Amino acid sequence: MIGKAQNLLIEYEALSTRMGVVPSTEYVYNVTDDGRSFVVCLKNKTCSCGKFQYEEIPCEHALAVLKRKSIVADGFCLDLYKPKTVLKIYEIPIYPLPFFSEWVIPEAIMYDEV
Repeated sequence: MIGKAQNLLIEYEALSTRMGVVPSTEYVYNVTDDGRSFVVCLKNKTCSCGKFQYEEIPCEHALAVLKRKSIVADGFCLDLYKPKTVLKIYEIPIYPLPFFSEWVIPEAIMYDEV
C-alpha cells in the first residue's frame, strides 16, 4: 500500500480494535461500534457506512471483520493503491512538447467550435 491509503488503513486498524463482530453468513457480518451497528459484506466489498465502497479500501468495520478472520487487508484494496500498479503508470515514457510557437495544429482543429 502507498501513501494516503496506507495511512487510512493504519487509522482504521486503530479504530477497529474496539468493535464487536458477529457473523451472519460466511461473507456478511454485523459490526457494533459504540452502540451503532454496521453490516459488512466481504464478498461484495461493502459496508453500510459507505467508506469501503467509496475509498475502495476496507473501512474500520471491514478491518474488524478481517482481523477476526485473520485475513490480510491488501486483498480487499483497489489495485490502484498498490505499488506495482503505480509503477506501471510510469512505464510509458512521456516526451516533452516543443515550444508553443513550434506546434503544428491542423486548421480544422484550431478553429473547431464546440
